[in-house]
Amino acid sequence: MAEFEAVARTEPGRPPDGFIFSVGRPGSTLIATMLSLVEEHLVIKESPAVNALVSGLLHAADDVRPAREALLQLAVPFMFRPTRGTEQRLLFALSSWNLALGRTLLRLFPTTPAVFVYR
Repeated sequence: MAEFEAVARTEPGRPPDGFIFSVGRPGSTLIATMLSLVEEHLVIKESPAVNALVSGLLHAADDVRPAREALLQLAVPFMFRPTRGTEQRLLFALSSWNLALGRTLLRLFPTTPAVFVYR
């Protein structure tokens, strides 16, 4: 973790511009796909890396939870790596079970708005 933390602090990326939370299959994939068509958006859809970090945090003992939160707080912005060169906004379409840590994500990224999609 120390190596990643050093790199993430020298190349911090940027905080996300939005989270898309969903419950079940309400059409959040369609929303994420539509948003990704805009050249200014980088939409990360159900990232395996974010899922692994969230899973680790969900199952973390209380004594390691702050370290896991710090890792998530560094990793999410670090993922902003424009590939087209036009991306200005970073959006995350999260896996439905990531909602279990919705409050934590919003606390870690207090300026990031969120959309909750359900039917």
